[in-house]
Amino acid sequence: MLEISEVKFRTQDSARKFIRELLKDYGSGRRIGRGDPGHKFLSGLLARHPDHGAVDPDAFKVQPNYMGDLELAFEHGGQSVVFSYNTAIRARKRGNELERAMRQAALNDVLSARNAFTGGICDLCGAPITGSQATHVDHVVQFSELKKNFLRDWSGDIPTKFHTDPQRGGFIAFIEADYDFETSWMEYHNKKAVLRVVHDKCNLKRSRFYGE
Repeated sequence: MLEISEVKFRTQDSARKFIRELLKDYGSGRRIGRGDPGHKFLSGLLARHPDHGAVDPDAFKVQPNYMGDLELAFEHGGQSVVFSYNTAIRARKRGNELERAMRQAALNDVLSARNAFTGGICDLCGAPITGSQATHVDHVVQFSELKKNFLRDWSGDIPTKFHTDPQRGGFIAFIEADYDFETSWMEYHNKKAVLRVVHDKCNLKRSRFYGE
């Protein structure tokens, strides 16, 4: 059983079929903003994604990929980022609220890396990255490893309660009582995380699963 924003699917294949039909109904070029009924469902889908689950998307866009099939991109902070709905469907349930809040707290580092990027070579394939290509911001040392190391060295209490906003898809953040944990983690991530901008398709091919 798979549930995405209160829509239940018996299998992953049934979820894929539903999403393919949804994209077909919207059509290529369609922008799905917050006022659109599909925004809530797609936000729930994005919340499952191991790389983008902490993002609060402004909108989604249906567009063709290089094979001519329809794919999804989300818009956030003035950027458009392609993501794989298959990866989101396959992801183990993102029930770990602590990790989701930690990703949300580190989001400014990710956005700063993207905004500072002016062009270069994709570390994963060695080919140039041009302005017209879709990209992802990738952790060289994976996020799960940074999280594990931080928690290993943290001597205080681990947060167990979080702020959520059902109207913002997968948004989860730390509460005020955990300010010290949040700021210490933000400083740690800012110091330790090595971020790189890579082709989105190269990043999607990189083998990793939530929690590993």
